Amino acid sequence: MGATYSKTRTNLFNDCTSFETEGNSVAVVRWGKSLEVWLLDFEEEKGRRGVVYQIGDQKKEPTSYTVIMLQLPQDKNNGSKTMMGFMIGDRLKQDIGLYVSVNSTTARDGLRGKIEKMGPHNAKKSYTRRTKEYQMIETTIVTHSPSSYCSSFFVLEMKKKLNSDDAYMVVTLAHYFVTEFAGFSLMAKFHQKEETIDFEEDGPIKHPRDDLSKVIKHTWNTGVWSPSACSHCNGAKQTNNAKTMISRSSLKTTTSHNDNKNVTSIISQQLYYHQGKKVFVKY
Repeated sequence: MGATYSKTRTNLFNDCTSFETEGNSVAVVRWGKSLEVWLLDFEEEKGRRGVVYQIGDQKKEPTSYTVIMLQLPQDKNNGSKTMMGFMIGDRLKQDIGLYVSVNSTTARDGLRGKIEKMGPHNAKKSYTRRTKEYQMIETTIVTHSPSSYCSSFFVLEMKKKLNSDDAYMVVTLAHYFVTEFAGFSLMAKFHQKEETIDFEEDGPIKHPRDDLSKVIKHTWNTGVWSPSACSHCNGAKQTNNAKTMISRSSLKTTTSHNDNKNVTSIISQQLYYHQGKKVFVKY
């Protein structure tokens, strides 16, 4: 999730107190000493992007340190078989707290996908409903609370035709992260385009905490994923012009090679193995 990506699909730079970048691989956005978000692009693992949410002063032991990984198709022009999913890890627990993975292939009647892995100690709900467009929508909701300071909320939505058992037209993965300071959302949508899988991404987007909590509460209680329930998002643009953000005179911009090395070490140590393969971050 390099600097170019982050500045075209996120609003994090709008009201932050400071930010710093390191090439196209790292962007760090801060709100004082209480909240920090890292946007990472894993160059050696194409199709892998990361977001790190840290609560607490970086100079002290953080109260929470959560890593979100988004796995995308490596080649969307050759997407007959692909893996897509979110992976979440907690630094304080030194393990991966939740991994939602969708294994999908293309077929004549649409995408074929299912949840391959999911953390065993998380609250989960599943819903199925029919729409007027002769579709079936299957929604799976998973909650994860890495600490008392924050909570995570996953939504997996699969849309398929009524007469199809396991062929999906659209698969959407969304992750919500809520703290006492603010809320954040990250979304990836996959759909079949002719013989390939096409995808689009959005986020991370910063929201007022109460507004994003409405989306989570409504989705959990009804089983209907409703991002429009966030009044902050209604009518607001979720993309920003990079030149406008860079030229904001109120922002303090710095570059710190040492901080990047420290975070690289932390993330590499925490997410050292993924699916039996070593994971490194290269800058």
